[in-house]
Amino acid sequence: MFNSVSYSKEAQNYYESTYASTPINSDNKVARSIKKGDNLWNIAKEHLKKEDASNAEILDMMYKIAKLNNKSSIEAANNLDVNEIIYLPGKNKPSSSNNPVENAFDVSQKINDIIVPKGDATYNQKALYRLQNIKNIPQDLYKEHAQAGVGYWDKTLSDKNNKFVISKSTSYSPVIYTGLSVIKKENNNPYGKTEGQMYIEVDKQGQVKDICFEVPGVNISDTSFDYQLDRDGNLYKHTGFFDRYEKIGQLPAEQYQNLINQAQEYFDNNVK
Repeated sequence: MFNSVSYSKEAQNYYESTYASTPINSDNKVARSIKKGDNLWNIAKEHLKKEDASNAEILDMMYKIAKLNNKSSIEAANNLDVNEIIYLPGKNKPSSSNNPVENAFDVSQKINDIIVPKGDATYNQKALYRLQNIKNIPQDLYKEHAQAGVGYWDKTLSDKNNKFVISKSTSYSPVIYTGLSVIKKENNNPYGKTEGQMYIEVDKQGQVKDICFEVPGVNISDTSFDYQLDRDGNLYKHTGFFDRYEKIGQLPAEQYQNLINQAQEYFDNNVK
């Protein structure tokens, strides 16, 4: 525990009377990893992004953070351990369901807030920090991120203006095509930075077996694709061990079937 902030009985009474019965909107909530030296006052002040925030405004944000994290008091919410994950209220904004590309980057930022160090750091420092903090990504955030990736690729593949870098993979007994790599480059520049990548794996009949993909804006695993979606709508995350994945959820057909169909079309048009 670091830098606890004292509170008065009056403040606790204010919390109970004002916030205990007030539901806090958890939509767009932001995950934050606790660093050495953090306390709830400073976190609340930082989250307000307002240099001249009054003490009352900062206290209000502290109460909201406590409520959002299911804490019964300011004291309980201020029990902060290094690397602990807490949630901060997100901005009230319209649903981004109509903009899946923007939504994918937004959710990726939530993960970056956990696995990317603040301030300047060397490449090795960033890599070590990421490895140390991957375990702090909540399971529900993994699922939200994977779903955002499904939405991103559904939208991206359906946009006929996008130009992809496509390559085929083969097996050799006998020689048959077994998959297709699809890479989206920023601004459709074939020599530019990779925005996102997916791999379409098919069975012996050439039917889509599963799709492995990255979500633009973050790279969680160095050794393989971060997520996998099978043709039954099961979502998996990479475990960090070679090509091993573990299930994190299942999507209703309307959320994934169009993507599977588009992946099949891309495979058929580029391989068969």
